Amino acid sequence: MKLYIIFPKDSTTDFLEEIVNYLEDNLITSSIKVFRLKSEADHRLILDNGQALFSEDSTVLFMGHGMSSAISGALTIDYNHGVLIQETELSLFQKRRLILLSCRSNEFILKYSWGAKLKGSIGFPNLVTDDYDRYGTEDRWINEVTERDIENYRNDIVDVLKYSLEDYLEQKLSFFQLYKRIKLRAQRKLISYCKTLPNSNRTAYWHMLNDLSHGVVITGN
Repeated sequence: MKLYIIFPKDSTTDFLEEIVNYLEDNLITSSIKVFRLKSEADHRLILDNGQALFSEDSTVLFMGHGMSSAISGALTIDYNHGVLIQETELSLFQKRRLILLSCRSNEFILKYSWGAKLKGSIGFPNLVTDDYDRYGTEDRWINEVTERDIENYRNDIVDVLKYSLEDYLEQKLSFFQLYKRIKLRAQRKLISYCKTLPNSNRTAYWHMLNDLSHGVVITGN
């Protein structure tokens, strides 16, 4: 089983590098290939060679910013790629399984994964991992999110993904089993938080964890 990781450079998502480091330290490195996107050439490699880069029946993990209609490329002091993949480019991953660890990617894959002929896909809800993610929503609790909430949420997301992906690759789980592991670990984070605080469901952090545990979706298999 092969996992390809597409990871655009961005200071606000650098924390996700812990997922890569953990997998590389604990698994056979030949089962993982990372595309760290920092320049125009890095992005063109993906866009121009897509299907040739990813062996058929493999799994591709994208980690970065996104929205309900696209995922984004790198954003650094020297380079800003903007949108990387929209509906029309999703076919780069046809016959592959795609995991989009990005904001509102659950809406993105529900709209477009079937037309792109993906073998399967997993998407996530809005992930409040920096100040920017507080905008574009009408949820009132979003204004109560603290810097501490964001820091803890980042750590929770990393834990949920790195351990679930480790199970997926090491135990050769099905894609649906990976999805269930992600949901189960997110739900455990929510339950653990509820046990520590009376009336926890009134806090912004409860909403963040609740969205994570219930907002993950899967298409295909």
